[in-house]
Amino acid sequence: MAEPGASTPAELSFLTHLRIVRRQTMRLAVLIGITIAAFTLTRWMAGLMRELHRGDAAQWQLIGQGRLATGDISGAITALRRAGMMDGENRQVQLDLAGAYRAAGEYDAAREVLRQLREKYPDDAEVSLLLATLEARTGRTEEAIRQYQATLLALWGPEQLARRRTLRTEFIEFLLAHDEKARALSETLLLAGEITRDAASHVQTGELFLRAGDPARALVQFEAALALNPRDR
Repeated sequence: MAEPGASTPAELSFLTHLRIVRRQTMRLAVLIGITIAAFTLTRWMAGLMRELHRGDAAQWQLIGQGRLATGDISGAITALRRAGMMDGENRQVQLDLAGAYRAAGEYDAAREVLRQLREKYPDDAEVSLLLATLEARTGRTEEAIRQYQATLLALWGPEQLARRRTLRTEFIEFLLAHDEKARALSETLLLAGEITRDAASHVQTGELFLRAGDPARALVQFEAALALNPRDR
């Protein structure tokens, strides 16, 4: 018979098990704490490295821009490629690199950089425009037309509408230069709905209608210009 106050074997077993559970719980808590600390430290170090790389990339970008400005195109390409490797998410670095390739006459390399950018930023009007002018320069007319259209269909803010009108006019001139009168007429019809109410815009649009083979619509634009400025001889 157990003495009064003495622990039974079951109680001793329970206490032993409880101590083991407490030790294991403390070890687990320590391990979790170490893991969290290591994870936090790793993220902090990764963020610090990204910032350092961005800083270095910015310096190489400035070097590349400076070399491009002085005509050292090869040096500019080298510097901008380094900047791109250090900060692959920097859109402007890639635009600068594409410009440097274009200046060097390395059109395929410039095209590849711009296409990669467009995959990342499909609604970026500037990227599509650069592709359009590149294709126009290399004589790829159909591709240039496609890129001009993509540019005009991109997202434009209200403050950019004047720039889009200028771009559409540029596109119409390109179409007319390549004897694409039907397409030029379609774009001029769109332009007519976008122009501001001033005589110069109506005259310019009328001239484009005339060159695209639609004298009737050209006359409407010229009459609108005269209504706004009757003394224009």
